[in-house]
Amino acid sequence: MQINTTAKGDHFENRVYTILQKLLTDEALFLPGKHSKILRKKAYYSKDREAEIVFDISIETYLPGATDYSLLTLIECKHYNTSVPVNDIEEFAAKVNQVGQHNTKAILIANSNFQSGAEKFSKSQKIALARVNPKDEIQWILHRKEDTTYLPRNTGPETSLLTNSDNLVSFAASFDGSFLHSLPDLLLRFGILDQWTIREDYLAVPYITYSDIDAILDRFSIGRHFHGQMLDMNNLCEHLSSIYGVDFDFTQSLERTNNSRTLGKICFSPLKIFIAKDIEDKNRFRYTLAHEIAHLLLHLYLLKPYFANRVDTDHQLEFGSPFTNQSSARLETQANMLACQLLLPTRSIVYFVLEHFQKYDIHHGYLLVDWQPCNQHAYFLLMNKIQIAYGVSKEVAKLRLIKLGLLIDTTENSIHSILQKNGFLAAFG
Repeated sequence: MQINTTAKGDHFENRVYTILQKLLTDEALFLPGKHSKILRKKAYYSKDREAEIVFDISIETYLPGATDYSLLTLIECKHYNTSVPVNDIEEFAAKVNQVGQHNTKAILIANSNFQSGAEKFSKSQKIALARVNPKDEIQWILHRKEDTTYLPRNTGPETSLLTNSDNLVSFAASFDGSFLHSLPDLLLRFGILDQWTIREDYLAVPYITYSDIDAILDRFSIGRHFHGQMLDMNNLCEHLSSIYGVDFDFTQSLERTNNSRTLGKICFSPLKIFIAKDIEDKNRFRYTLAHEIAHLLLHLYLLKPYFANRVDTDHQLEFGSPFTNQSSARLETQANMLACQLLLPTRSIVYFVLEHFQKYDIHHGYLLVDWQPCNQHAYFLLMNKIQIAYGVSKEVAKLRLIKLGLLIDTTENSIHSILQKNGFLAAFG
């Protein structure tokens, strides 16, 4: 039996209500759960109409001890087979404006994309747009403007690369002499919010490609920080400090988490990267630092609004380790792969390996790894050369060469096979 349009709309509205209710209860929304209540089909009075207007979902947020709400969040739900048109946004904006502009936040949540005109109009009207995907994850299309505290200090290609117009809305406020860039920041100052957090499994981590990572590294002119094949980590850290204002601390012994030693972490306020001082293997140290730098380059503006830090343990930095949810898997896999490409840049490692092939009469364009002694010998010879020249482990070198098609591993413990079994390759488009 085919479900009619009204029934589909009601079902979608129920989905959105359930998702928001859980987020509010878990203190994972930008509104404080203990000072807010979520409502269905409540009517609010319009002076223009001299009548009440009913909204799909509303969230009323109260100051401690107050009987009247201080902030009203009005939510419209749209279930379409096509993109949401601009006239729906205009109609929603008109209704919201009649109820009360100054203490009202408007959000339109859909199951589909938005027309470009709809996004432009929403941005001008300070209406947030969000999309619910099939996994009940909320993906914000227009939400808050990024805090400029940690935007790159220069205005070169790094700035255009790391600021995404999809993440910006027209929000500005002044409170007690401070300029605020987001509604949650303002609510924190008023005392309405105790905290602003989101559970990691609600994050919508975008797909990236290996080519995207190469483009990021090219735009940061990573190549100028190499001495021969070896990346100068101190030089790179100074460069990133000049762009982001990030500090690096290699002097501390970091805590243990769930019986696993913490090797590195990135803190977002103030922006600082820590690498454990007791990492004895220099290649492990370099890789851990590259991994945290990867979180900086790829995930700063995704994670910073919601988390105080991102911690990486020795367990998480293993290529074959499982993760608790898809978002964690994608975050860590992307950071691992950028770390590999940072330490073993594509052009450099391809030239290095092909030169080795020519020297040792390997004519297939790749090295085959099986259980034959001659192939095992050729494999370890190449791995040792890469390890010494680039300052990486054999595991990192092996994974990088497999991805580039320079190594084919037919042994049972192939890293590529491990990654496929754990679904990590799905983190990339």
